[in-house]
Amino acid sequence: MTLESGNPFSTMPGAVRLRGELDVEALGATLNDAVGDPGGRRPPVALPVVDVSAEPDPEAAARRLVAQEASAPSDLPLGPSGSAGSTAGPSLRAGLVRLAPDDHMLWVTAQGPESDLSSQMEFWRAELADAPPVLQLPLDRPRPVISSHRGATTTFDIPHHTTTALRTLGHEHNATMFMVTLAAFHTVLARYTATDDILIGTPITARPHPELEPLIGLFLNTLIIRADLTDNPTFTTHLHNVRTTALNAYAHQDLPFDHLVEELAPTRDLSHNPLIQIMFQLNTLTPPTLTLPHLTTTPFTPNEEVTRFDLSLHLTENTDNTLTGQIIYNPDLYNPTTIQRITNAYLNTLNAITHHPDQHLSELPHIDPTEHQQLTTHWNNTTTHTQPTTLTELFNTQLTHTPHAPALTTQTPHGTTTLT
Repeated sequence: MTLESGNPFSTMPGAVRLRGELDVEALGATLNDAVGDPGGRRPPVALPVVDVSAEPDPEAAARRLVAQEASAPSDLPLGPSGSAGSTAGPSLRAGLVRLAPDDHMLWVTAQGPESDLSSQMEFWRAELADAPPVLQLPLDRPRPVISSHRGATTTFDIPHHTTTALRTLGHEHNATMFMVTLAAFHTVLARYTATDDILIGTPITARPHPELEPLIGLFLNTLIIRADLTDNPTFTTHLHNVRTTALNAYAHQDLPFDHLVEELAPTRDLSHNPLIQIMFQLNTLTPPTLTLPHLTTTPFTPNEEVTRFDLSLHLTENTDNTLTGQIIYNPDLYNPTTIQRITNAYLNTLNAITHHPDQHLSELPHIDPTEHQQLTTHWNNTTTHTQPTTLTELFNTQLTHTPHAPALTTQTPHGTTTLT
């Protein structure tokens, strides 16, 4: 993730709904204990409370407030390499929205710590050599000079039988669900961009060492999974390549993404994110419901009104062995109908690879029969009907319409003669 002061995509927002008796003072103290600051160099986390209980629709008002906080520019101080989260300043903001005396929403935005790690740079230099600066996914309108980071969402479901088949496909090829669904996303993007070099970013909780597991805090990094689809491989070959690429990326996950951007120094353009514009994420664990004395918590997902990338695909594995998908996109670039077509193409590709994984990528059907009929028949019907313009054409046209009608009648010494 690129960390940029004054920009909303340098933070990671989250929210949870709290129903029941809430001790606001104790909650604030808990947040400060969780953040921790043994050196006393970070100001305490404030917990302002905004009361929307008098609003006509308190829940809608709370969602607006949480979305505003998620899109608020970061005011966290920058470290020496330009990344936020310096130990000299705050790395977390939080607040409460009160819908009713026993109903609250807690929002939190956080940033990760600075790291000086640089030993893995050579791997990423080689991995990203000659990478395209922008993935040319066709846009519905010109890209703004400065990205607004506005966001919109669409959701979809992947049924039980497809999820089970995807899991079986992964087991047969020693690949995880993440690798299978990511490889399918690569395939869809390759069809839409007509290119064989696809770069997708994916967030990773950077805790490669067991001693980091119990620590509280944001250990988040962004990895780039690059797919080479040259020579139109079969899906199983592509899946094996994605597996190898992902494992290599995991082995070199310690290098912060902002350091990578700084070191590779791509041409910076405020209209898009550097190196990657498309993200993919698979959540394998559903956030637990925490029950406390007189208080119940449930996950709260606000409507995404801010996006850090052109398009992001988030999948969540559910306890009933289904997958829920969400595409977050920038409406300055894409229309909802375009996103729906991409969604349908992804679902069709997932279904196709479970039935014919050994097909070449170009042979996998990514559109359903209805859309295929529209593309090949309705939109491809170029027959035109023009009116005749010469006497001969007019004569022949009339002859076709009324072949037995009298064409000429004349009087002769022997009577009337009619020609048809």
